[in-house]
Amino acid sequence: MVPMSPAMTFTGQAISIKSRRETPRRSRKPFTIFACLKQESARNPAPAVSPLKERLLSGIDNLDRGLSIDPDADTMTPEEADVEDLIEELEDNYPPQVPTKDPRNSGSWRLKYTSSSITRYFGGVTGLQRLLPNASVGEIIQEIDSEGGKCMFSEKISFEVPIVGNEVCLDIRIEGRMRAASEERQLWEPESVKCGVFSWFADSWKTFRAFQVADITYLDDELRITRGQTGSVSVFQKALSDDDKVG
Repeated sequence: MVPMSPAMTFTGQAISIKSRRETPRRSRKPFTIFACLKQESARNPAPAVSPLKERLLSGIDNLDRGLSIDPDADTMTPEEADVEDLIEELEDNYPPQVPTKDPRNSGSWRLKYTSSSITRYFGGVTGLQRLLPNASVGEIIQEIDSEGGKCMFSEKISFEVPIVGNEVCLDIRIEGRMRAASEERQLWEPESVKCGVFSWFADSWKTFRAFQVADITYLDDELRITRGQTGSVSVFQKALSDDDKVG
């Protein structure tokens, strides 16, 4: 059975979240000095990108996309700190050129890691699993169509039906519009949440705020890194199989 719209429930829960800023990026360098960084890298060659990506993805693998980490923790774990350092190396040494117009930005992207305290608090993009018995969040896919101005998240949630004990899998979709606000920044405006024949308006869901503003700080054929307004970072890996694609 699909639960009723959790919009009002989530609104109340979101108010109870401690007023804690996202873990700020250390030694944050604004986009305006990327040209200076490129000049400096000419004197000091950047490390090879492939080993950095491999180390980053390896370090992320054991963090369950960051969803199992306490959202109220005041300090990062050593594993998180290592991941943050690797992310910064990629961002600082390989800044993207006008990523919002880069065709590689479009496609299906699997969420591999996020430091967003909102997403960690709700345990996913929608937080619906908090309303279901013995529920768990599966893959989270972001589908971007930059040319068409569309963006959709897909979140798979599995839960156990009480008494019967059968497992049910829900495919939740959040559809919305996406537009470029600058050369690096994209704005996502969620419009609807859909699950089977059920549909709800998305404007009152607090959980989506973590992904509504995204500065693209790294982009290639396989990896995409974005930062939110409060410094939260999200790492996406290209979803290559047809089963991973949304829609």
